[in-house]
Amino acid sequence: MLNSKNIKAIFIIIISLLSAYLFFYKLGAAPVELWDENTNIKVVNSTLSSSDKRALQIDGEAFYEKPPVWYYLTEVLVTVFGESRYVYRLISAVSGVVISICIFLIVNKKYSPLSSFIASLSFLAVGQNIITNSSGYFSSHTFRSADLDPLQIALMVLSILFLLNIDRSKNYFYL
Repeated sequence: MLNSKNIKAIFIIIISLLSAYLFFYKLGAAPVELWDENTNIKVVNSTLSSSDKRALQIDGEAFYEKPPVWYYLTEVLVTVFGESRYVYRLISAVSGVVISICIFLIVNKKYSPLSSFIASLSFLAVGQNIITNSSGYFSSHTFRSADLDPLQIALMVLSILFLLNIDRSKNYFYL
């Protein structure tokens, strides 16, 4: 028999699978977009080929334009799995899956599992999150691109989730 916990688990599984499909399917197929995606890949490659791997670089010059977390995580992935568009975009795709699950969990704290499911589906239904240049609008910072925005949004949403759970455990506070 289905109880509230089972329904919640089923909805989370459906959201996870749907998110994974939308964010990971043919992730490396699209060409690298100009501007930020191209620049970000260039920063990772320049830093990996330099003697000082701690300082972000582009074409031998220091790079301080953006926070370094995405670059460092991507450098680890490139070192482990090799260079490919899929690997460069992996952090963004994982961030999209994390956000969709977090939306479910955040909404579920106050409302029903069905409301949470609808909220997560609504996030996944926004074309600009997934498709570059959907509807003729420029949107290169998607959850399927080599950009920093998805990771930063995921970290903010995770922070909200942790803050909402502080009353249950002090461990969330430390996170």
